[in-house]
Amino acid sequence: MDSKPQSPPADGTGAPASSEKPRRVIKRYSNRKLYDTKDSRYVTLLQIAEMVRTGEEVQIIDNNTKEDLTEVTLAQIIYEEQKQKASSRNVPPLSARIVQPSQRHTVDDQRAQRDHRRRQQGGKTRVYSR
Repeated sequence: MDSKPQSPPADGTGAPASSEKPRRVIKRYSNRKLYDTKDSRYVTLLQIAEMVRTGEEVQIIDNNTKEDLTEVTLAQIIYEEQKQKASSRNVPPLSARIVQPSQRHTVDDQRAQRDHRRRQQGGKTRVYSR
């Protein structure tokens, strides 16, 4: 019995057409609104993130230029999520972390010296309340 390899489907993807999930196409308009063509509604970045988390294939395209913006949009989603996590943990911005290390050590050193002198003199150290 001869077994011939099956020819790829006409769409050129190399995957059988029956097992392929339809990709959800989202159009990005010049006003930066995102339009889901499958559900015929506007969506947010959070909704796109949820679609991806549930395993749905999405493709974001610029409505005017037809440029594929999927990777850029997914990167934007990751950035926004990381930014939200950082703000909830009260992490200082990167610029403050880069600029202020020497200033921070100077202030810490001054406080340590002041507290050390007070302890040696038998005085109380201050407790600061907010």
